[in-house]
Amino acid sequence: MFRLVSLVALSFMPPGNVGATDDGGVHTPGVVTLEQVDVERTEDQRADAAYLTIWNGTDQDVVVTNVSMTGYEGVDIVSTVGDEVLDQPANESLVTIPARTEISMSDDTLFLRAARGRRSGDQTAATVSLSDGRKVTALAVVRELRPN
Repeated sequence: MFRLVSLVALSFMPPGNVGATDDGGVHTPGVVTLEQVDVERTEDQRADAAYLTIWNGTDQDVVVTNVSMTGYEGVDIVSTVGDEVLDQPANESLVTIPARTEISMSDDTLFLRAARGRRSGDQTAATVSLSDGRKVTALAVVRELRPN
């Protein structure tokens, strides 16, 4: 199941907790890139889970101000801190991506919960809006729930 971590929770977590890593010279400097979008159907018939990997190659920290996905009615950021799970609308997010750092969402830190729309199909375009006015978009295939 995909999970979306609360942007507020992410901004208070040490970067290591959400898979934040320095690029080691691999990425293009000066750009913010939505490198990977994984979307999975969940057992919940109302929502799917999404995990993002975002690279901030700029010299300034950027804050995620919204996340939208085509075919979905809304996106929440879900964060897990210990045994507590926090849901927050993505447009109220305060997730910070430090300069020259990549973050990767996962089930046990933060992830996205996307409310299925009437036209939720096999593909989606995820758009991340940032505090500096940039918007980055990437396409993803919506995968079926993996059997346990």
